[in-house]
Parts: sequence; C-alpha cells; structure tokens
Amino acid sequence: LMLASPHYFPEMPKVQDRFFQSQYYFYVDDIDDLRERVIAAGAEPTGIIDQPYDMREFEMPDPDGHLLVFGQDIKKD
Repeated sequence: LMLASPHYFPEMPKVQDRFFQSQYYFYVDDIDDLRERVIAAGAEPTGIIDQPYDMREFEMPDPDGHLLVFGQDIKKD
C-alpha cells in the first residue's frame, strides 16, 4: 500500500481522458501475463512502461472511478 499527501500531485493524473479520485498500486510477479489476462477479460489497460525507478507498470480505471496501477520490479542482472 502506498499513500501520498493530497499535494503529491498538483493535478491528479489523467488516464484515458479521466481524472481519478484515488490510486491503488499493486505489486505483481508477472506483469505481462496479468496485462494479457486483463485484456482477455475485456478491460482496456495502458501499455506497459519501464519507469526510471526500476518498475514496469500499466494502469487502468476501475468501474468506480479509481486508478489501478500494477507494477513489477525490473530485475537487474
């Protein structure tokens, strides 16, 4: 669970042309497989992005207007 102050984002992030009231971040072991299953279930997630803080992530809105973010550690060899 990651919490942020209300001032963390000067403006809430926009995904698929929507602003969100809250974000939920989930750490996963296989982000590629999860994204494929999400798409197969009919959802429309963003593409996977390799972030500069060593996480691979994708985002999607949930039906209640919250932003769901899924992330996997980028393994260093």
